[in-house]
Amino acid sequence: MNKSSKFILVLALTAIAFGLAWAAPKQLADARGTYRLLGENRWIPLQSHAGRSVLLVFWASWCLPCVSEIPNLNAVYEKFEHSGLKIVAVSMDNTSDENLQRIVQRNRIRYPVVVPSEDLLREFRVEAIPASYLYDKNGKLVAEWIGPPSAEELERAINAALRGEAPPSGPTAPPHEK
Repeated sequence: MNKSSKFILVLALTAIAFGLAWAAPKQLADARGTYRLLGENRWIPLQSHAGRSVLLVFWASWCLPCVSEIPNLNAVYEKFEHSGLKIVAVSMDNTSDENLQRIVQRNRIRYPVVVPSEDLLREFRVEAIPASYLYDKNGKLVAEWIGPPSAEELERAINAALRGEAPPSGPTAPPHEK
């Protein structure tokens, strides 16, 4: 790869990262989007989870990095579900609830998979998946990722979020906070 190609790649990745940071609500209490659980008609406001740590993951079944992240997210769910962490996996699949339920079963997903409202999609403006947002127990956006984070990186950030502390320095810090 020549220098100009590298520069363009770095510029594009930086633009995506800053776009991701700019789009997500900085406080969970400010989120206006809603989602519904599979097979249900009741819309749940994302802001209803304010006061607990939330890992919001945008994913799709046709996205190979998203599918490869499932075992890690299953492990995180099992480890932290009783510690106050709520995982909300927002499906970007354009399919029926029945098909999505089959996808969940086929991939052995143990955490909640939800269908987003148009408001939620507009609010987060996700342009690349998987995209993950971690809110701490105080409802503050403390980490975000484009692509699957490593298991260690995700666990460190979750532990800090559950304590209401700043996440470890490094790639998990939101770009607007660096």
